[in-house]
Amino acid sequence: MWKIKYRGKVIEVSGCDRNEIIGKYVKNKNVLDIGCVGQLELSDDPSWLHGFICRHAKSVLGIDLSEKGVAALKDKGYNVMHGNAETFTLTKKFDVVVFGGTLQEISNQGLALDNIYNHLAGGILILTNPNAACWWKIKDMIFNIQHRLDDIAHSLHDIGTLIHILDRHNFQIEHVYYYHSTRSLLCRFFPILSDSIMIIAKKK
Repeated sequence: MWKIKYRGKVIEVSGCDRNEIIGKYVKNKNVLDIGCVGQLELSDDPSWLHGFICRHAKSVLGIDLSEKGVAALKDKGYNVMHGNAETFTLTKKFDVVVFGGTLQEISNQGLALDNIYNHLAGGILILTNPNAACWWKIKDMIFNIQHRLDDIAHSLHDIGTLIHILDRHNFQIEHVYYYHSTRSLLCRFFPILSDSIMIIAKKK
């Protein structure tokens, strides 16, 4: 574990097992899972995120922009609805909002974060996102390899840009985690080079 400073606040940073950490925060809570479809083809895998959340939380509502994916999850018995992270409106507020791997795909990221803020009942936001500073992206830049085309459609973030955008939209960062570090021996010693970032934040 190491620490970074942002505007006088010390933020702890460490590597982690994603689901282990998320399980601690969603246990017995009322949870909103935005971008719940995820990798639908893995929905029968115990590690699939939305299913994992449903097994640990008190109640879960999932929202996703994919109508096809939402229909498939409804057929499996999940409590999900079609909606846009920027514009969905619910009368209920939640203890925890999980925003998993979706921020980089959204046109107006600030609007989505403001919407999440309005649906949190003083609880926490769990945000996961691909790491723009992961080891293989740095390798591509060093060796002048063309960046992967699937990144063009995404607005990737590193830890600095994520902290800034969350701060601008009234979230206070509590902890930063890196995960998917087992893909490279280097990441075991330097988790900051891992594929993905997870931030635990609270409303200011």
